[in-house]
Amino acid sequence: MYYKLSDDELKYLKRISEITHTDYEIKGDMFPMDSFYSLIIDVICEIDGKQEIIDNLENKLQNKAELDIDPYEFYGVNEKDFH
Repeated sequence: MYYKLSDDELKYLKRISEITHTDYEIKGDMFPMDSFYSLIIDVICEIDGKQEIIDNLENKLQNKAELDIDPYEFYGVNEKDFH
């Protein structure tokens, strides 16, 4: 059984196919109904992968920001106390 795609749906499905590197066997403007489940799983996996990249970058930025703190400020002392 196939689902007839609107122009917008076809555009989005082709974009999803490019992103996931998967051929969903779209025939003209028809999409196999049994492929919807795998399409959703593929999109979720892609989102999860991107979220992991974002989380890693956020952690790196946070660690970098912590390293950029003035050591005197970090320990709550005044620099003038050491001169």
